[in-house]
Amino acid sequence: MAETQNVAIMAEKASTEIFDVFGWRLVGPRNKNWACVERERHDRKRTGTHPSDAVFRYQDPWTGNETYVTSDLKSYAKGTIQPQPVVMALRNLSRSVECAGLSEEFRRLYLDEAKTYKVHGMLFVYNHDGGYDEDFNATLEDINPSQADVAENNRVGVIGPRRVIYLNSIAKDLLLAQTKKGEMGTDAEWGFHYPNLQKIRFAKTISGVANLETLLSPWLVVHYNKFTLGIPKSGFLVYYDGNGNSVHEFQHLLDYLFKYQLATDEMKISIRMAMPCADAAALFQKAKDNYSEDYWPVARVSPEQVRKRMENITMSAVTSLVQRFSEVEIGMV
Repeated sequence: MAETQNVAIMAEKASTEIFDVFGWRLVGPRNKNWACVERERHDRKRTGTHPSDAVFRYQDPWTGNETYVTSDLKSYAKGTIQPQPVVMALRNLSRSVECAGLSEEFRRLYLDEAKTYKVHGMLFVYNHDGGYDEDFNATLEDINPSQADVAENNRVGVIGPRRVIYLNSIAKDLLLAQTKKGEMGTDAEWGFHYPNLQKIRFAKTISGVANLETLLSPWLVVHYNKFTLGIPKSGFLVYYDGNGNSVHEFQHLLDYLFKYQLATDEMKISIRMAMPCADAAALFQKAKDNYSEDYWPVARVSPEQVRKRMENITMSAVTSLVQRFSEVEIGMV
């Protein structure tokens, strides 16, 4: 399962081009081994180190704390994405997360210890030949949690090949939305939207950062204010990772929009899907019709109000983008 240097660089380029749009910043050296302080327990007696292909940093919108994501960037061909190497990568990454806050070398290289911080882990699996079409989530579900050896209170996220395409599509669509002819325009104020959960004391409702948990969620919500002749107009872009195979999944999404009061009389909401099925548009309209009939008596609003709000909610497909990098081209840089 060894990767060539150039193929590994492909994963690094793929990750940095995506996460920059989500407010993550690279810190410290890349492709660095740093000292393990639990060599026997972490099975590091021979090497004595843990690797960090890249470490990202962002301020978490929920806690206000600095979050560091030590990342294992894998670049695999179609036939090499198998459960066993994924298990091994998860176990090694989990142990490095556990060790990161304890290792003096890691702290010196990457952390700002003057601020409260947390270290998470991310396994990023990039399919460099574009041929992988299996269900990576099914591979994860077959892994026993004990095999990954994630310590209590630690978090490790896994971004598989399909999620890489999805996040890349969102990132590029957000950049297009900020162009002159884009949905938000060039002068829009925008950020990632978080529901107002009062149990989270320091939470921001709008942030320039999409945290790791958000990037792994079924949908990602962007709020914007665009200005036309100096007059602000608000809206939401809702990126949804589903295929839209059923009315029920769209009704679940609509329930979120109404429950957290995103859907109002004047608010324009654009649901954007990177991988919709052929019938998604028809099923979405059916979901809106069904939801309209069920919602207005419960919410104590008129059917006309609900219909007006529904008219402001649209669904469209965004261009699904598979990042491709030439191994030869990278080698010539």
